[in-house]
Amino acid sequence: MTDDNTRQVSFGENDWRNMLITELRRTGGDPSELFEILEGIVEKRAWEYLTDDDGEPVGTLRRLIEEKPPVGAGMPADKVMRLLEIEHRYEHANDQWRERMAALRDTIRRELGAEPLAKHGANQHTEGRNNITSSTRGDNPSYLTARLQRDAPDLAQKVLDGELSAHAAALEAGFVNPKVAIRLDDLASAARTICRKLNRDEVLELIDWLYKLSDA
Repeated sequence: MTDDNTRQVSFGENDWRNMLITELRRTGGDPSELFEILEGIVEKRAWEYLTDDDGEPVGTLRRLIEEKPPVGAGMPADKVMRLLEIEHRYEHANDQWRERMAALRDTIRRELGAEPLAKHGANQHTEGRNNITSSTRGDNPSYLTARLQRDAPDLAQKVLDGELSAHAAALEAGFVNPKVAIRLDDLASAARTICRKLNRDEVLELIDWLYKLSDA
């Protein structure tokens, strides 16, 4: 049986957008599943590899939410933020879910360029945020923030102040490796992406390596 505290919605890489569209079109009911979908999208930073009609990454969470389908969900970001004011079904009586949803709300606010939400629930526990456990490792924003608070407090403060996302601060601190989506089924798109991310000398070195490997 799956532990409710660690349960997460999980889909194939290209299904995050479809599930977001479906959940945002639902009327009424419990938005808890939407929150879990958003949590997965934020952890994976899906807007960095989901592509638009030109084969380029969608680029921002706001565009993934607001752009009309099939690029985005076609929903005002303000509506998503209003939905996030509602408690997750497990949040009221469960500290771990409360912390997960607080991290989700703050991360989405930062990605959308808004101010952090007030903490939900009357009995918020903040002392656990500096603890790094195996269940929160990876690209999880709460894990990244906790590690920044431990190892790079200056960058952690920028995250808390809304100046940087947890992922951007972790990149600057060298905690995570940058991820770039390259379309191998569209070489022109792949070339444009590479040229945006690498300087001229790096591009020439890459070409040299491609020649060497293709002759191997």
